[in-house]
Amino acid sequence: MTKWILAILALVFAITTAFVILTITGVVQPQPWIESFVEGQPRLRPYLETYRRGLEVEAWLAEQEQLLELEHQDVAQQQDEFNEARQQLAQWEMDLDAREKTLDEAFAQLERQQAELRNAQAEEVNTLLLADMYSEMRPADAAEIFERMDEATALDILRAMDPRRSSPLVAAMNRELAARLSRQLKEVNP
Repeated sequence: MTKWILAILALVFAITTAFVILTITGVVQPQPWIESFVEGQPRLRPYLETYRRGLEVEAWLAEQEQLLELEHQDVAQQQDEFNEARQQLAQWEMDLDAREKTLDEAFAQLERQQAELRNAQAEEVNTLLLADMYSEMRPADAAEIFERMDEATALDILRAMDPRRSSPLVAAMNRELAARLSRQLKEVNP
C-alpha cells in the first residue's frame, strides 16, 4: 500500500510540475485560482513572478512591434510621397527642358531674322547711297555704268531714285536695257 501511495504522490507531483512548467512557458494559461494557489506556495512564488514578468515583457514587445509597424508604414508612405515628388520634379524638368529648347530655337530664329533685317537695311542704305550718287552724275555717264551692272542691282537703284532724276538716265541707256528695266519696274510696282 505504501508503494501505491508513493506512486500516487509521485504522479501528482509530476502532473503538478508539468502543469507549472506548461503554465510558465505559456502553453497553458493558468486560471486565477491556480495563480492564487501558486502564490500560497513559497517555493513556487518566484516562478509565478517570472511568469508575470514574461507576460509584461510580451505585452511590451507586442506594443513595440505595433509601434514599429506604424513607423514602418509611415516611412513607406513618406517614401511613396518622395518618389511621387521625384517623378513630378523629373516631369517638370523635362517640361522646362522642352520649353528651354523651344525658347532657344525661337531666340535663334529671332537672331537670324534680326541679322537678315540688318542686312536688308544695310543693303537699302547702300542702294539709297548709290541712287543719290547716280542722281548727281550726268545721265550719259550713269547710263554707261548701268549698262555694265546686273539688272537686279540696276532695278533696285532705279526704284530708289527720284523719278525726275531717273527718267533722263533711262533715256540715255541702251534701248533694249531700258525696255527690260521698265518692264521689270512695271511688274514689281503695278
